[in-house]
Amino acid sequence: LDAAETLAARGISMEVIQYFQIAPLDPQPVLASVKKTGRLLVLEDCVACGGAGQRLAAALAQAGVSPQALVL
Repeated sequence: LDAAETLAARGISMEVIQYFQIAPLDPQPVLASVKKTGRLLVLEDCVACGGAGQRLAAALAQAGVSPQALVL
């Protein structure tokens, strides 16, 4: 939520999707949001490899969805 507030202060709107479980991970809410907004920011506190961000990136690639790069 802090990231959403920081981005909102810069004029960038976003949706916040919170997962309460990552196995199995349902990528559909994120796919729908990225298709609508064109952006994805994943914040997670976990291992460097094999986390939710990596799974979401794979799901986006399989769906042919590519978020735009945003440099702040």
